[in-house]
Amino acid sequence: MRDRWVPPESAEDEHLLAVLGRDGRASLAELADATGWSAATVARRLSELQASGAIYFDVDLDPTLFGATTGHRPTSTKSVLRSPSTTNSLS
Repeated sequence: MRDRWVPPESAEDEHLLAVLGRDGRASLAELADATGWSAATVARRLSELQASGAIYFDVDLDPTLFGATTGHRPTSTKSVLRSPSTTNSLS
């Protein structure tokens, strides 16, 4: 269920989504250049699309960077990010 109404994807979103498709780590400035929007507008639109479930962020982590042995695989990214041993290192 959506928290709020989000306008459907438009032709204007095509530029935003195309850049994100090529580089999911593109900065707000890069996305603003691609769309002709301000960085604030890009941030707001990304937030709307994420809140609606239209886009999501998939994060891959190397568990060894967080102290796990090579054979250990976290069950989810959230469990790694919320564990007490990593909370301080991520702040």
